[in-house]
Amino acid sequence: MPSFHHEAHVPFPKDSVWEWHMRPGALQRLTPPWADVSLTSSAPTPRDGGQVHMVISRGLMKVQWVLKHTALEEGASFRIEQEKGPLGRWVHTHRFTDAEGGCLIENEMEWDPPLGSMANLFTRSAVESELARLCDFRRQRIVNDLTHLGRSSSPRLTVAITGATGFIGSALQSFLTAGGHVVRPMVRRKADPSKGEIAWDPREGKVDTAALEGVDALVHLAGESIAGARWTGQKKRAIWKSRIDGTRGLASALNQLRNPPSVFVTSSAVGYYGDRGNEKLSVESRPGKGFLADLCREWETEAKAASRSGIRVASVRAGLVLSPAGGALGSMLLPFKMGLGGRLGSGRQYVSWI
Repeated sequence: MPSFHHEAHVPFPKDSVWEWHMRPGALQRLTPPWADVSLTSSAPTPRDGGQVHMVISRGLMKVQWVLKHTALEEGASFRIEQEKGPLGRWVHTHRFTDAEGGCLIENEMEWDPPLGSMANLFTRSAVESELARLCDFRRQRIVNDLTHLGRSSSPRLTVAITGATGFIGSALQSFLTAGGHVVRPMVRRKADPSKGEIAWDPREGKVDTAALEGVDALVHLAGESIAGARWTGQKKRAIWKSRIDGTRGLASALNQLRNPPSVFVTSSAVGYYGDRGNEKLSVESRPGKGFLADLCREWETEAKAASRSGIRVASVRAGLVLSPAGGALGSMLLPFKMGLGGRLGSGRQYVSWI
C-alpha cells in the first residue's frame, strides 16, 4: 500500500491549531480551490465522528466520495477514512504535537489505487506531488486564518449573512465558523431555526426582525448575478431591484431593532467609479457615470440609512474575485482548458481583482 508523509510547522500553540481543526468550516477551509471537489454534506466536526460526502468532478464526470472521521484522540490526532469512493482504500491520519515556536502537524496518507499495484507504478509520483501541494496549501491556509483571527480582539461573534451559500458568502461562512464565530444564514425559503437560519424576502421587503435581535454583525452579499447573461433591459432591472430593494429592506429592519448589530457590511463594487481609463483612483474618488456607477451610488445610499440607529455601515467596493473554485475565473477556466479561450474585449481594459 503506497503511503505519503508530510510535516508542517505552524507558528501557533498546539491547542489553538487543534481547536481550529475541530470547528465547523475547517474542512471547507482546507479544501484547495483548484481541486474540483465540492463538499455536499459533512459531520459538523471530527469530534462528531460522522460521514463526509464529497463530489469529485473530472470534466463532465462526477464521482461520489464518502469519508468518515475515526480514531480521534483528543488534542493529539484524528483520522479520515474512505467508506465509498474512487480509490481501493484511503486513510488520512492527522497528528498534532508541541514544537518549538508552535505546533507540528503530521499528515500520514495511505491509499490503494483503483486499478491495483500496476496502476500505482504509473501514478504514484503524480499523486505524491499533488499531495505535497495539498499539504503546503493547507499549512498556508491555517497560518493565514489564525493570523487574521489573532489580529482581532473581538470575542465570539454572531454574524448574519445574506448570500451565505454564494461564492464569497460560503468562503466567509467557513472562515468565521472555523474561527469560532457563529454564522446565521439569511434565507429566502422557509428558515430552519435548528441551523440558525433567518427568514427574509427581499422582494417583499420582509425580514424576521425577532431573529435578528442580538446579532453582532450583518453582512449583506445577496443580489442578482451581473455575470452569465446579456444586460438586457430586463436583466438590468433585476440587478437594480435585487440590490436596491434588498438593501433598503434590511436597513429598515435594522432600524426597528431594540438591540441592533454594531455593524452592517454591505457589498458594493468598483463599478462605483465608472470607466475612468488610466486615472488613478482611491476610495475617496468621486463616483463615475453609467449604469454600474449609478447602481453602486444608490446601493450605498440605501445601506447608509441603517446608520440612523447608530449602526456603523461599511460598503465594500470589491473588484473581480478570482479563484479556480468559482466566480469569474471559475467560469472562464473550462473553455481555456478545452483550447477555446481567448481575449476578453480589447484586452487592454483595466481590471481590479482580488
